[in-house]
Amino acid sequence: MSWNARSVLYVPAHRPRMRAKLDSIPADFFIVDLEDGVAPEEKDAARTHLRDAVERAQLPVGRWALRVNQAESAPFETD
Repeated sequence: MSWNARSVLYVPAHRPRMRAKLDSIPADFFIVDLEDGVAPEEKDAARTHLRDAVERAQLPVGRWALRVNQAESAPFETD
């Protein structure tokens, strides 16, 4: 596998409207963020939105990764 991404866009997982637009955004790769892009009080909603997007195959196939909280943090286990 080679890495030729010229542009990478971080997308906060708690923003379903932004996630819905990924197919129309000309970035090469997307990082769906559960870490510092999501406020602590929004993390549960972010996980719910992300789970729904994965189940409905709403993320660009082969063009996204998930950024979780640090292994030492409280939210990591839930992420």
